[in-house]
Amino acid sequence: MALVRWHRTAEPLRMLEGLQEEMNRLFNTSLIRFPEFGTAEGAAFWTPALDMHETKDDLVVQCELPGMKQEDISVTLRENTLYIEGERTKSTEVKEESYFRAERWYGKFHRAIELPTLVDSDKVHATYESGVLKITMPKRPEVKPKQIQVKVS
Repeated sequence: MALVRWHRTAEPLRMLEGLQEEMNRLFNTSLIRFPEFGTAEGAAFWTPALDMHETKDDLVVQCELPGMKQEDISVTLRENTLYIEGERTKSTEVKEESYFRAERWYGKFHRAIELPTLVDSDKVHATYESGVLKITMPKRPEVKPKQIQVKVS
């Protein structure tokens, strides 16, 4: 049987402590900082979820904006890009130390969605109901599929 010299660094718990220290150093010096939910920093970094689908005649975008007022939402169509902007504010002021959980996002948001097809900007309309913004954008006639009848000669 061979004798092996014992090193203090080979002790398993010491190795785990060293690994933990390295991981802490890595995360503490990271260039990317993610804001915490419910903090002033986190309030400026939220993006509402949205869905976009296409029907035969329209392009439809549905965006979740619960708890917002109509006057706090702005929808703009420029060239082939849809812009949705707004700001959600806290409805009541609560002291920070009384929170048990804070997961809702507050603050300004901005979404820019490039549209996959050309739309008729004069006929775009938006509705806001039950916290969901629905934007219906009719496609331009030249991009709608056109059935062509084949004639036999």
